[in-house]
Formats: sequence, structure tokens, C-alpha cells
Amino acid sequence: MKLPKFSSFLSVISGFILLAIYFCIAMSFQPVFAQADNSTGSSSTDNAGDSENSDSEAPGDLNDEYPTVDSGYEVDNESEANDDSDPEADGVSDIFEIDYYVGTQSVFNDSIPIYVHIVPKLDSSKAEINWDLPHGLTTKDPLKQWFSMEDGGEKTFKIVVSPEDPGSYEIVANLTAWRYDSNYVDSVTIEFDIDQDLHITPLTSEYQRNQILYVGGIIVLIVLSGVGLIFLIKFLFSKYKSWMATD
Repeated sequence: MKLPKFSSFLSVISGFILLAIYFCIAMSFQPVFAQADNSTGSSSTDNAGDSENSDSEAPGDLNDEYPTVDSGYEVDNESEANDDSDPEADGVSDIFEIDYYVGTQSVFNDSIPIYVHIVPKLDSSKAEINWDLPHGLTTKDPLKQWFSMEDGGEKTFKIVVSPEDPGSYEIVANLTAWRYDSNYVDSVTIEFDIDQDLHITPLTSEYQRNQILYVGGIIVLIVLSGVGLIFLIKFLFSKYKSWMATD
């Protein structure tokens, strides 16, 4: 029996597959480089505005990179009923040393990890951190976390938030320590901006590196899938040719 000629058909199919792979590669790289150009432009503008203050900043200081809040104060049982009372009038007490920082945004689902690190200056068997999220941010983590603390014992708390709308956001972490005679409260505010693409601004170099790796992984999968499809077509064609030869 005369075999039908499938070589031309196989060539056309392979050409379409390679063309689709090249198109996907070009479209994948376009947003990465566009975001890199935007972040470079914004960083150069920020650097120009901050160059005058560069001499007064001390590099390598943890407090310069992560703002420290040390404003804990005591709330006794009598002053809790008076909302207009000044905490400083009762005497400010150093209860917590608080550091916070915003982690690298995920390239998979745009979620953002927020960390709060505390060093208590007293013992308490019952303490609480309460996260106050604004509208436009969601999380799957509990907003209240109970814990016990010891004087000098370090603790780190984490919450992962997902932006739904662009804008400027403030997350407030409220800390409360209960004791037999009085309560101690403190809080810290974490601020950051979200652009129209729901990316935190400015884009960090670590986020850009992760995004390039993510796009590169997609490209590798597309190429491997295309090559595998071509070999599959060749394999099926050889099986078909062997089957036709037996007739």
C-alpha cells in the first residue's frame, strides 16, 4: 500500500509550534523589562532628591533601615475608663522595643509578608498582638495572636496580606500585655504604597530577580513542551508508518 506523505504536514505543525514559543517568549519578557525601566526611573528620581542628606545618614544602622518604636506606656485600671487621659501624664514606661519590615512581594499571587519583631522589657503570661488592616488589604492569617513573653525574650510575628486596590496603606499592629496590677499597650504603624498593577512600590531588586526567574521558568516549560510535542508527533508518525507498512 502506498503511504501518504505526512512530512509536509509535520513541518507545518512544527513551524506553528516554534512560532508560538517565540511569541510567548517575547510577550513574557515585555512586562518584566517595562517594570524594570519604571523602577529605575523612580529610583533615580529618589536618589536625586536624597543626595543632599546622604552625608548625614549612618550606613549599616538597623534603626535607619527599620524604624524603631519604643513608646510603651502603662494603663492602670483607673485610667482605662478615661479616654481623654494623656498616657504621658501617668508616666511613660519602656515596655517594648519594636522593629518592623515589609518582606518581598510574591511573584505568584502578589501577597506581601509583614514582620513585627519585639523585645519585651517585662514578663507577662498573657499578651496579644492585634493587626488592624485597612480596606483594600485581605489576609488569611488570624488578626489576633496570643502569646506569653519574658523580659528580654525576642519574638517575631508575621502576617501575609494581599492587595486588592492600588493606593497608600497603613497597617497598625497593637500590642497589649496584661499583668495582675495593670495593662501595658503599644503600637506600631507600617506604611507602604501599591501601584496600579498591585505591586508594592518601589520595586525591589529581589522582587525583580524573582520575577525574571519566574518568567524564565515559564519559558523553559514552554520550550520543553514544544520539543516534547514535536517528538510525540514524530513518534506517532513512525508508529503510523510501521502500521501502514504491515498491511
